[in-house]
Amino acid sequence: MGGTPLSSVVLVLAGMAGLLMIAAEFLNVFSVDVGGTSCEVVASPDVADFCATSGFERHSGALVLLGVFTLAMAWGATAGRSRAAGAALLLVGATVLAIGLLGDLPDVFSEGVVGARYAAAMAAPGLGFWLELVGGALALAAGVVRISRPG
Repeated sequence: MGGTPLSSVVLVLAGMAGLLMIAAEFLNVFSVDVGGTSCEVVASPDVADFCATSGFERHSGALVLLGVFTLAMAWGATAGRSRAAGAALLLVGATVLAIGLLGDLPDVFSEGVVGARYAAAMAAPGLGFWLELVGGALALAAGVVRISRPG
């Protein structure tokens, strides 16, 4: 590792970012409940597939790839003291935040097909959505810390 406390901060921030991005892909980005009850229990079979949307359904595994890349750049930014790896962390963080805020946020409160069928439907963001945003922010922070400090 880089050996300095600053390197440790970059490694922890970027390492957590990568792990959160990977985890977000396996969790629900958003889900719809009907009248306070799980949509899967209430909804008819043709609508039940729209009750919850996972990260893989939204991003086709992109966050897994970005998470693995973030972990590699975490190592490069600390052990290799690479400013280019820090810049890559900035880019990945901004990309993940854009995916979350521009791609997912408009849909996390939309009931969609379920809402058209059931008036009591209510959509809410899932844990995957929040982990995606936190992971992007942590990668961005790690990149800023690495770029802003010499050596």
